[in-house]
Order: sequence, then structure tokens, then C-alpha cells
Amino acid sequence: MSIQSIIQGKQTKPVIEDFYAAVALGLSPYHSSERKFADRPNIDAADGYVDIWNYSAVNSYTYSTSADIDTISSSNTGDSQPILIYGLDIDYNPVIQTATLDGQNKVTLDTPLFRIWRMQNLNGTVLAGDVYLYPDTAIVTGVPTDTSKVRGFVAIGDNQTLMSQFTVPAGKTMLVTIVDTAFSKPQAATGIVNLYARPFGGVPLITSRYAVHSQGSSNYNQNAPFPFIIPEKTDIIAQANSSANGAGISLSYQFILVDNDYIATKKS
Repeated sequence: MSIQSIIQGKQTKPVIEDFYAAVALGLSPYHSSERKFADRPNIDAADGYVDIWNYSAVNSYTYSTSADIDTISSSNTGDSQPILIYGLDIDYNPVIQTATLDGQNKVTLDTPLFRIWRMQNLNGTVLAGDVYLYPDTAIVTGVPTDTSKVRGFVAIGDNQTLMSQFTVPAGKTMLVTIVDTAFSKPQAATGIVNLYARPFGGVPLITSRYAVHSQGSSNYNQNAPFPFIIPEKTDIIAQANSSANGAGISLSYQFILVDNDYIATKKS
């Protein structure tokens, strides 16, 4: 059976070889798919392990303890694009909202967030400045003065975030199918990437460790025939180090979210 027959509604139960395509197309009501992609530029040997996202002003990402992520601004006075923001509320429920930039001025979100995992430019005009998402705090020319407040960051030229952070929504189970990591800048170095899962109310538990080298095996790819199973409300944390200064390390991972009610039905 082809994926075309699924799209045309000729078959309600896709066979296994078409399952991933059906999920990606939104044709399976109990499943959804996502690909996270991130980059950490300019890692120095003295930094130790740093969280993998492209906001290099801090080495450790700060997770909010309340739904306090409520403000967005640009570093450029001319930016007025609508920014699509994906996150979770305090009950770990998904919230997708749009906030329209007002240059370097603060814009308040309609719904304050507890977690954020992606921002992207919805407009046909490329962003001229860096974009910051944060709990309301002091800013200078649109940039938070307290770097630890930044929860989401879009660098000039990217038009969306490059952050590895993700939290499994309430009522979902995460199945990680592919993990890929590599050096993103030419540098004679060795890097280690640690992938953690921090369950609700718990501590970060290491799930995988990968070594990458700028010469030779510069890329590591893991396809999981039996996916990693991550429960609801778990934070995904990825960190990397480098043996040399000025290295860049990227990470991507793909996963499926399955409704817990659907899993319970199949087990009964």
C-alpha cells in the first residue's frame, strides 16, 4: 500500500512501512512527530559541559519553576514580525501562540509559559536582530541584561531557534527514534555529548553518551529499532564539551509522541 492511498482515504489502517509517513502527515489521531535540532557554537575547553543551544552567553540553561516566561523583544528597532512560539503551560499542556515584535520594546505574551521549545519567524521578512524570550526583566536595546533570564533565542539569520531543550507534554509518552550529533565548525577537537532525561520531580538521568571527533568519525548517528521511552513531564537535556577552544557541536533528535490514553487502551 502506498502513502498516496492513505492520503486519499482508501485505507484506514496503514501498514508498518507507511506508519512514519502517516504520523508526519497527521493521519494518525493518537500520534504526532517532531524533530529537534540544535547547535552550540564556540565551546571552549575550559567551559566543561554546556547545554546545547545557540545562546552562548550562558553555559547552563535555566528552567523556570513557574509560568513566568511572558516577554519577547528584538535587538533591532525595525523588527515587527509575528513570532510563533511553542511551549507548555504550568500544567504541562501545549500552548502555541503568536507574538508580534515591536522592535526593541517589550511585548507581553497572551499566555505565560512554563516551558518553551521553539520559536520561528512567521513573516516573509528576515529578522534583522536577535530575538529574546524571557520572564519580564530589565533590557537594554531589547536585550535582557540578566542573561540567565533568557529562555528562547533566535539569532540573526536563523529565523528560528536552535535549542535542544524539550519537555514531554502531559498525557503523552515520547518515543525517541533517531539521535544525530556532529561538529558544526571545523576544529581539531574531540567532543562528548551527554543526553539526559529529567523525570517529573526527579534529577537528570543520563540516557546516552556520544563521542565525536573533528577528524575521522566527525558524525554519530543512532537509529533505535526499539525507541527510547520517555514519560510525560520529562525534561530532555543535552550537554556537550570540547577538547579545544572555539568548537561547535550540533545535535538533532527525532521522536513520536503517543497519547497515554491510547497506550492504556491497547494494554487493556
